[in-house]
Amino acid sequence: MNNQEARERILEEVDRYFVGPGTDDEVIEDNPWDFYHTAMLWPVGEMIDPDEDDQDNATGMADDAAEGILNMANCAQQSAMGISTQLEKVDQTVGLDFTWGEYIGFCNCHAERKSIYNWKKERQQHGPNAWQRKGYRQSCEINVIAASPNGKETIYSNNGIEVRKILRETDEAIILTIVLINNRDYIPENRYSRIIYQPEVKLSAQDSVPFKGRVNTGNKVDDDEFWLYELLYHNAKQYAVGHGCSAQWDEDTDTVSEVKSIWIPRQKVTKASADLPVDFSDSNNKPLFNDTEFLNLDVLSKQNNKAGIIKKLRNLTDVYGQWINDREDEIPVVTKGFGRDKARVINVAGKNIQICRDQFKRIDVGIDYLADEKNSNAWQAFCLANETIAASMRQSRPDKEPRWRIFQLAFVLLSLPSTMERGHEERDVLDLIWFPTGGGKTEAYLGLSAMLLFYRRLTAATPAEAAGTAVLTRYTLRLLTIQQFERAATMICAANVVSAQHVKSGQHPEFEIQKAFTIGLFVGGAATPNYLKRAAEIIDGEGDDDQCTTLPIQKCPWCKSDLHMHQQTISEGTKELITPCSNSDCDFNSGLPILIVDEQIYEHPPSIVIGTVDKFAMMSWVPDMKVLFGDGARRPDLIIQDELHLISDALGTVTSLYEGAIDYLTQTEEGRVKIVGSTATIRRAEEHVRKLFNRKLAQFPPSGISASDSFFYQVDDTQDRLYVGLHCQGRSPKHSLSRLAGNISQANMYLDDDCKDPFYSLVMYFNSLRELGGALVLLEDDVPRYLDSIPLSKGQKVRELPQKRELTSQLNQQQLGEILDQLNVGKDEDDDNPAVDVVLSTNMISVGVDVGRLNAMIVNGQPKNTAEYIQASSRVGREPDSAGIVFAMYNWTRPRDRSHYERFKAFHLAFYRHVESTSVTPYASRARDRALHAVLFAMVRQSIDELRQDISAGNILKQGIRQQVEELADYITERAGIVDSAEQDSTRDYLEELIKYWVEFAEGVRDGGQDNVYWQLPWKRKKELRKKREDLDKYELLKSPDEYTDDGRIKTPTSMRDVEPPTNVELIYKK
Repeated sequence: MNNQEARERILEEVDRYFVGPGTDDEVIEDNPWDFYHTAMLWPVGEMIDPDEDDQDNATGMADDAAEGILNMANCAQQSAMGISTQLEKVDQTVGLDFTWGEYIGFCNCHAERKSIYNWKKERQQHGPNAWQRKGYRQSCEINVIAASPNGKETIYSNNGIEVRKILRETDEAIILTIVLINNRDYIPENRYSRIIYQPEVKLSAQDSVPFKGRVNTGNKVDDDEFWLYELLYHNAKQYAVGHGCSAQWDEDTDTVSEVKSIWIPRQKVTKASADLPVDFSDSNNKPLFNDTEFLNLDVLSKQNNKAGIIKKLRNLTDVYGQWINDREDEIPVVTKGFGRDKARVINVAGKNIQICRDQFKRIDVGIDYLADEKNSNAWQAFCLANETIAASMRQSRPDKEPRWRIFQLAFVLLSLPSTMERGHEERDVLDLIWFPTGGGKTEAYLGLSAMLLFYRRLTAATPAEAAGTAVLTRYTLRLLTIQQFERAATMICAANVVSAQHVKSGQHPEFEIQKAFTIGLFVGGAATPNYLKRAAEIIDGEGDDDQCTTLPIQKCPWCKSDLHMHQQTISEGTKELITPCSNSDCDFNSGLPILIVDEQIYEHPPSIVIGTVDKFAMMSWVPDMKVLFGDGARRPDLIIQDELHLISDALGTVTSLYEGAIDYLTQTEEGRVKIVGSTATIRRAEEHVRKLFNRKLAQFPPSGISASDSFFYQVDDTQDRLYVGLHCQGRSPKHSLSRLAGNISQANMYLDDDCKDPFYSLVMYFNSLRELGGALVLLEDDVPRYLDSIPLSKGQKVRELPQKRELTSQLNQQQLGEILDQLNVGKDEDDDNPAVDVVLSTNMISVGVDVGRLNAMIVNGQPKNTAEYIQASSRVGREPDSAGIVFAMYNWTRPRDRSHYERFKAFHLAFYRHVESTSVTPYASRARDRALHAVLFAMVRQSIDELRQDISAGNILKQGIRQQVEELADYITERAGIVDSAEQDSTRDYLEELIKYWVEFAEGVRDGGQDNVYWQLPWKRKKELRKKREDLDKYELLKSPDEYTDDGRIKTPTSMRDVEPPTNVELIYKK
């Protein structure tokens, strides 16, 4: 048994207990209503069982506007199901097959009185104790006359079972709907015997006229991006939609001649392979690449083989150029199916081909840049970076040859000139890596970062000029920040090892007098200490704060040995927290190049800063942050914004305001800082980047004309993740979840030993902490009772689930690390540290969790947006040949869930097409009120020396200072005009009023007898004044968001998530 077969065995187990039947004429020793959980039609008028009435306060009707017989498919105890499909507007015959089963109760004296439903409640049974299935199958033909396609007709009626057809005409097709109805009368005392089970409807195209795939037309004709996605997914058409069920067809054929209903839909989503295909050839099957050594990091690190390496790199652009020409030739064939919209799609395809040519040219220019003898420093930095990444990869995967993926190398080449050259025109372009999850985006920008670090070192006139922060990287989630910190720390360690080797060999003796490369973790004070004094207290075990830690990572990023807090030491003289590796043979036994404490980061600015976006809100409060923007050293040259799609909505709006400050603080007379980003799920990226960063966008790799092939990645049909949908109408969502978790867990007992571990730890994803908490109770109670009740295969035991873990934002840093470590422990790997049975998570798991052994997941309810669904479900099945499986458990009481279920296959064939666009409105009225003042204060305190210190806010009254502040306000206003011209005047008015208030405030404090105005009072001084009940607005200008006193101070964010103040709601009754 391989992993693919193991996955099918799990699906069989779920299908057996949710739908059935085991065999066509099976005998079951339980009421079929209890034994099965979905795929049943009740008599018309049936009412929901009170024990299943758990609707989660949602409506029970999927579509309140539904009319006629399809209403019966949407009610709690559905009485109808069916499918709709499109037909060509020609005379034709369609074959129809429909089947169902009925269960006849009888007394079996040999049957045990054990009910599978006893896990839910104890039920006293009387009458039959066994049920035998009887199957029914009917067939007929449907004649469709193109001249008169509209109408309704009952085409089968017998014993209360009816099949009806509905035909209606649109501009481009005939819509055929087939509905199977249980039209029997509802008889309470005989209710279960009148249910029909496992109904299925199947349509077969006759007369060589296949079914017509649905293409979106007409409604968004002016939206180029809409038509781009229609082009990219032109093969992913919707051939049928379910009503009360889902629909299935075979997408592997050129034409679709059969569609059918299905109760548990499933769809394989193939993974994108970033590896260079060995059979990459032209139309004559001639290999296009002379060799693939240009991807070998060891080859690319040979500084003395410049001509040979440049020649190998040219092969990349030669082949890519030919690929672009071939795709351009295919446009007429690809677009022929778009009918009246063909011209529009051809235009979009042409634009996309031009984008490919633009990126081709940039890659070629990057190679020219390396080849130019004037850029010898860049060439050396390129080779040193390849040597660094190779060393880093060997530490993580010592058994594999270190190689670039082709898109990674291409991205480094096209971004290289604008990253190295401060005045390059492409500094105004954000280079966005768009690549499916797990494709290697991190390695791409780490390679670029390594190149920049060595370039700055090679071009520095003095050691001081080589120092300072070169790269700023921001994340939105704590877990992702820590995980990326670990990965980047490995690269920094490798860079130091490579530097030491080149000093020893005499190739670069200048490296010896330069400071070591370092990396700093820049997160909130609740996670890591702000001051060395606090760090000392934590190391000594003082205090009761278990959230804050000096050791956010548990293992050495270089040798993977354990790190221990008690081995950490603090040097008061150099203001350093030293974290040694516990391995005496490790290169970093005397201390890792990682900085954890804010005070240390300000004293010794790290080469790379890995932080959260929220931390940069402290620019208004902490003047020491200026060192991160080049105070006394070179300013940063690169900003990395990973997971760009997460910078959206309220958080994105506030972040985009602060980006104006960061852009200003990092620019020099030569130009702006370079920004690169990455994402796997984003729409309207060009507009998003303009509003967020005030930059143009260049997406890489460009898409070409098909989502399955962009040259830099192709769909790998041998690697996939299986998505499975469940929608248990009329059932309690909690009971359905309990059954599913139990069936998946028990199925693991039936797998071969070598396939058990990949599916052993079940991931359960929830949309809220409330839902997660309820599921934990189910796992403790309902699931074990259910597992005890189901029939077991001979010789098998009931699966126990003792190891349950939560992965949520409520965990502290140490707990997160421990859970991630435990998730990597395999079944039977460590008796003292058993593998996790079930991990329950919210959206924290969506990014940053990369555990190769996770392959089974339940997504409980459709997440609020498609990007979240893609990101979360991509946490399983990440390794090659892993065969991940994702069960989407839809809530039948939610219309949106029902819609996803009924269109399950079409959605999953192209779910990247359904990613919602992100939005930010940085200069809108609410955004200005929330944070625009903080942005001005941040720029002031980080750039004007006279206003930097805590007791300097009153210096705005000094000659010339106000003018400098007003110049900063003009900069913000100008940026607002570029980003959103409609808000420019309002932004100017706001800032003028702010400065006016600031001046008047300072004058009032001065007139009150104070020498100056504090931005913020020292904590002890503030405490004393509060004891005396003195008004703090006599002394300081700013107050934090958690201060609710009504005074003249300005409430200023300390986090970019401080965007929604609490609101009191009063319910007023009107008589």
